[in-house]
Amino acid sequence: MKYIVKTPVPQSRFVFIEAHKEVKEHGPIEFQLPSWRPGRYELGNFAKNLRGLIATTESGTELPIHKINKDRWRIDEAPVGKIILQYEYYAAQPDAGACWLDNDFLYLNPVHCILYDPIEANEPYFLHLQIPSDYQIACSLPEIENNILRAENLDELLDAPFLLLNLCNIAVIR
Repeated sequence: MKYIVKTPVPQSRFVFIEAHKEVKEHGPIEFQLPSWRPGRYELGNFAKNLRGLIATTESGTELPIHKINKDRWRIDEAPVGKIILQYEYYAAQPDAGACWLDNDFLYLNPVHCILYDPIEANEPYFLHLQIPSDYQIACSLPEIENNILRAENLDELLDAPFLLLNLCNIAVIR
């Protein structure tokens, strides 16, 4: 899957996420948000910070999507072709295991906010970070193109938080 991450209004603390999924056969499809964090051995309710989820085809036709439990959504009749999920994630928990957004930086922990297809856990995942040119990316994932990160599989993606820094606003301490 491919994800586009944007922060159009940083002071709102909402990160805009767009997930692109190629559907190869008509039928139901489910999307999961994790309820666990690597290394923390605890359950979380990350779905509480997700809002405005919509699903569309590539041409813009809206698809009915419904929540089937606290952190899983389903499209009953997914058409063949590209499906695009769009949603916002509230990033306002300033600790190393969560997510934070303000005017100077974005810290995003994918395990909190990345909806994925459980059937494609072993496929590659791509994060396209749409950020201003004066921002710096810090992440363990390789940057394969300008602002595009690649994970070999879902486990690698979910275990790779990233930090985006606005270098113009960061003071240098000597």
